[in-house]
Amino acid sequence: MRSQSQRTKANPGPAKAEHDVAEGASVFWRLMPSVRAPEQDRFLFFFQLSAFLTLAQTLGLAGSEALFLERVGPSALPLAFVLAPIATVLGCLGYAAIVGRIRNDVLFCGLLASASVALAAAALLVYINVPGILYVVFCAAYLAQAVLISLHFWTFAADFFDTLQSKRLYPYLAVGASAGGVVGGAIAALSGSALPAEALIAGWSLVMLLTAVFVYRHELDLRRWRTVGFEERDESSTAGMQSAVRFLSRSPLVGWLVVSIVGMISALFVIQYIYMGIFSEAFDSAESLAVFLGVYLAVSNLVEIATGTVVTPMLLRRFGVPTANLVHPALTLLAFPLLLLNPILVSGIIARAIRELMENAMAAPIRQLAYNALPFRFRGRVRALLEGVVLFGAMATAGFALLWLGLDASLMMLGALGGTMGLLYLGASFMVRREYLRSLVTELRRGRLDLQDFDIDLGQSALTSLAEHWEALIAAEGTYPSPSVLALASELAERGLGASVLRASRHTNPRIRTTCIEALADHDPTRLTADLVELLGNKDADVRSAAVRAAIQLSPIPSDIEAGLRARLSDSDPNVRAYAAAESGMSGEATLSEMFASDDPITLVAALSCATSKQASLLERNTGHESPEVRATSISRLSQLGDVAPLNLNALERALGDPEPIVREAAAQALSKCDQSGVAKSLASALDDRSRSVRSAAASSLAALGKPGVDAALERVRSGHPGVADAALHAIATASGFDASSQLADVYRGCVVDAWTLAAGIELAPQATTLQLRFLNEAFLNAYRHKTALAFKALRLIEDDTVVRSVQRTLERGTTRDRADALEVLSNLADRDASDQFALLLETGGFLDKVTSAADFISPPDRFKDVVTAVQRNEDKWLSMATDVYLANQKEADANVAPQNTDGTDPTPIPRAEIDLMQRLLALREVPLFSKLSLDRLEAIHQLMHESEYLVGECVIREGDPGNDLYVLIEGELQIYKSHGTPAQRLLSTLTPIGYMGEIAILDGSARSATAIASKDSRLLSLGGEPFKEVVLQAPEISFEIFKVLTARVRAAEKRQG
Repeated sequence: MRSQSQRTKANPGPAKAEHDVAEGASVFWRLMPSVRAPEQDRFLFFFQLSAFLTLAQTLGLAGSEALFLERVGPSALPLAFVLAPIATVLGCLGYAAIVGRIRNDVLFCGLLASASVALAAAALLVYINVPGILYVVFCAAYLAQAVLISLHFWTFAADFFDTLQSKRLYPYLAVGASAGGVVGGAIAALSGSALPAEALIAGWSLVMLLTAVFVYRHELDLRRWRTVGFEERDESSTAGMQSAVRFLSRSPLVGWLVVSIVGMISALFVIQYIYMGIFSEAFDSAESLAVFLGVYLAVSNLVEIATGTVVTPMLLRRFGVPTANLVHPALTLLAFPLLLLNPILVSGIIARAIRELMENAMAAPIRQLAYNALPFRFRGRVRALLEGVVLFGAMATAGFALLWLGLDASLMMLGALGGTMGLLYLGASFMVRREYLRSLVTELRRGRLDLQDFDIDLGQSALTSLAEHWEALIAAEGTYPSPSVLALASELAERGLGASVLRASRHTNPRIRTTCIEALADHDPTRLTADLVELLGNKDADVRSAAVRAAIQLSPIPSDIEAGLRARLSDSDPNVRAYAAAESGMSGEATLSEMFASDDPITLVAALSCATSKQASLLERNTGHESPEVRATSISRLSQLGDVAPLNLNALERALGDPEPIVREAAAQALSKCDQSGVAKSLASALDDRSRSVRSAAASSLAALGKPGVDAALERVRSGHPGVADAALHAIATASGFDASSQLADVYRGCVVDAWTLAAGIELAPQATTLQLRFLNEAFLNAYRHKTALAFKALRLIEDDTVVRSVQRTLERGTTRDRADALEVLSNLADRDASDQFALLLETGGFLDKVTSAADFISPPDRFKDVVTAVQRNEDKWLSMATDVYLANQKEADANVAPQNTDGTDPTPIPRAEIDLMQRLLALREVPLFSKLSLDRLEAIHQLMHESEYLVGECVIREGDPGNDLYVLIEGELQIYKSHGTPAQRLLSTLTPIGYMGEIAILDGSARSATAIASKDSRLLSLGGEPFKEVVLQAPEISFEIFKVLTARVRAAEKRQG
C-alpha cells in the first residue's frame, strides 16, 4: 500500500489546488490589512454579500436602462424620475414598518426571494412587451438599491460590527461592492451581443435568488457572529425615522446635510437626464446599448475601487472630512459647462462618472464620516432618514422640475436648473463643513466622542478650526472645567496646534493652566519658553509643578528659566521643590539631602520619587519606614531605577505581607523587574491578596514574565475565590510574548466539567432541613455560579469579548426566544464540544434530562456521595467546609457506620467557630442588600461586623436616635414599638432569627423610626456606616441592591400618601 506522500506525488492535483487556495487567501488578506483575524469569517461573508448584491444590481441597471431608453425613450425620464422615488419612498416606509420585528437575516432572505420572484415575472412581461412594464422595472432598480443595499445591507452589517470595526472595515465592503459591479458589467457586456436585453432582467432575478440562498446557508454562522446582542438595531424603523426627524429640528449639521443632499440629487439627476439622452442617440438598439453600459459599468467599478481605496483616503488624510466634502460639489458644477459646450458621448461618460462613480467612491463615504460628529444613538437613524426618504424625495423633486420645464426644454435651460442646484449643493457643503466642526466640539465637550477616533477625519485646516472652537470653549469654562474639554489639550498639542494650547494656558483657572502646561511639556515645551519664568512663580502649586516639568524638557535651559528653577528649591510645596532640585545640580542635591532627612512623610515621599541610583541604599532603608506611603514610594522608585539598583526578592516578599495595600501593590509591580528565581511563585501567591489592586498588579507582573508567569498563574486559576481566578486568567491572557490560547481553552473545558459536577450536587443534595444542609446547598450554588462566571471569563478571552458579553446579558435578562438564540451562539464558540455542553447545562429544563444528552461528553456523578467525593478537596473553601460538616453530621446520624471521609480517612471534628460562621453567613444572605453576594463577599462583610448580646428588656435601638448601623438578629427575639414608653405605645412587629433592621439607616443615616426591645436574650450582628462604604467599594454590585431597596421604600411611601 502506498504511503500518503507517494499518493500525493502520484496525484498532485488536490494538494496543488489546496496550496493555490491558501496562497490566494493569503494575498486577499494582505490586501485587507485592517481586517483582524477574529473578524475574517464574518467580514468575508459581508464582502461576498456586498459583491452579490451589486452584481445583481449591475445586471438590472444595464438591462433596465437599455430597454427603457430604446423602447420608451429619454423623453419619458422626467416621469420615471417622479415615479421611481415615489415607489422607493413607499417601499422604504413599508420596510421601516417591518424592520426590527423580524430577525435581520430572515428579513433579508425574504426580501431577496420576493424580489427574485417579482423580477422573474417582470422579465417575462418585458419579453412579451406589456405596456408600462418598463416603468415598473425602472422603478424596481431604484427600489432594490434603496431597500436592499442602502438600507438593509448596512442595517444588517451593523448587527455584526461595532463603531470602531465599521470604520475600519466598511471601506473594504465598498471594494466588495465594486468588485461585484465589475463582474456584473462584464457579464452584461458579454451577454448583450448574444442574448436579448431581457435576459439581463432574468439574470438580475437569478442572482437575487442565489444571494438569498447564500444568506440562508450562513444562518448558524450569523447567530455565532452577532455582536450587538439580540435586540437588533432599529435605525431604519418607523420609530427610528421619527426620532431622526425630531433630532433634525435641533441640529444645524443635520439641517445642512438635508439641504446638501437635496441640492446634490437634484443636480445629479439633471446631469443624468442629459447624458442618458446622449447615450440614447449614440446607439440604435437595446442590445448595443446594453453592451456599452456593461463595458462602462465594469470599467467604472474598477476605477471606483482605485478611487475608494486610494484617492478618497488621500483626500481625507490631506484635507479631512469637512474640506474633502467640497470636492464632489465642485466636480458636479464642472459637469454642466462640459455637457453644455460639448454634448458628445465622451462628455456623457465623464458626466456619468461624476454622477455615479465619484458619488459612490468619494461623496458617499465622506458623507458617512460626517455622521460621526453626531451623537452615537442618532447616527444610524439620521443616515437612514437622509439616505432613504430625503434622497428619494429630492429625486422626485428633480423629476417634477424636469416635467415643469417640459419636453422641449433647451440644453441651456437644463444647464441653468442643474447649475442652480449644483451651487446649492456647494453652498450647503460649506455650511456642513462649519457645522461639522461645531457639532464635533460640542460632542467632544460632552464626552460622547474621542478625538483619537478622528485620525483620518480631520485635515490640518479642520484641526485648526477645531482648535479655535476649543479655545472659545476653554475661555467660557468656569470653576469646574469639563474633563472632556481638558483632554483635548494633549491631543491638540500632539497634532501641532500648540499655539492654541499656549493661549489657553494663560486661563485664570489653575486646573486649565496646569493641564495645558502639562500637554505642552509632553509635546511642545519650547512654546512655553517665554512664559515659564512667570509660571514658575505662580501662586498655585500644581501650576508651578507643571512648569518645572516643562522647564526640564528644554535643552539647553535658558539662564532666566534656570534661575527660576533654582528659586523653586525653597518652594513651599514638596513636589515642586523635589522636581526642581532633581534638575539643579549641586544646589539641588543639597536640597534633596535636606528633604531625605525630613520627618514629614509628604516631604520624604516627594524627595524619594526623585531619587537616583546614588540614593539606592537610602531607598532600601526606607522600605521599612513607618509610613506606608514612604515604603511604597521607595519600592516603586527602586523598581524604576532597574539594573542600577537591583531589587532584593526577599525584601519584596516581605513587602507582599505588608498590612497596607499600597505597599503590597508596589511590591507586586516591582517583582516583574526582579531577575531572580522564585519571582513567579511569589507573584502567584499575591493573586490571593484580599485587595483588588494588589491582585491586578500581581497579574500584570506575571503577564510580563511570559511563560513562567503563565505556568504560575495556571496553578491559581482554579481557586474558589472569584477575584483570584479572574486575576490569574488576566495574567494568562495578557502574557508577554506567549500565546496562551491552548491554556485558556483547557481552563474553559475544566470550568465546564466542574460546573456540571456542581450542578449535580445542587440537584442531588438532600433537602435543606438543617443549618448544615442549608449551607451545603448554598456552597454548591456559590461554587456553581463562580465556575460558570469563570467559564464565560475564559471564553471572552478566547473569542470576541462583545459576542460573549451579549450572550451573557441575554441569558440573564432575555426572553425565552432570545435565550434560545443566545445558547445557539454559545454552542458554536471556541471548543465546540465544551461549548455545546455548556449551552446544554444553561438550558432550562430538568437536570436528569440534560445528563442523558451530555453522556457522550461528560458523565457527572449520579449519587450525592460521589459528588461529595469529587468536591471535598476542592480549592473552594466553602465547599470543603460544607462537605466536612456534612460528613461529620452523617457520622452522628448513623452511629453504626464508622466515620470516614470519602478518601478513607477519619473526618476532622468541626470547630464550633465554623458552625457559627455558617450560621452568620446564612443570616447575612437573608438581608436584601446582601442577597446576591457570593460567600466570599459575605465573609468580608462579616469580618467588619460586631457581635452584641442583649438581655430580656434591654433596648437595642431607640426611636429618634441617629441611625447608622444595620442589625441582623441571629438568636433571640426583638419587639419593635412605635412611641415606646408613652401612652400611645404600639407594637409594630416581632423580629425573630434570621431577621434584620436598619437597612435604610445604614444608607442615609436617618433617625430611628421605632424602638427595638429584646423580648428574649438575644445575639445580634451590627455593621456601621463607614465599614459599609468600604464594602461597597470592594463589591460594587451591592449598589444595585441599594437602588432596589430605596426604590421599594419610595414606592411604599407614595402608596401610603396616595
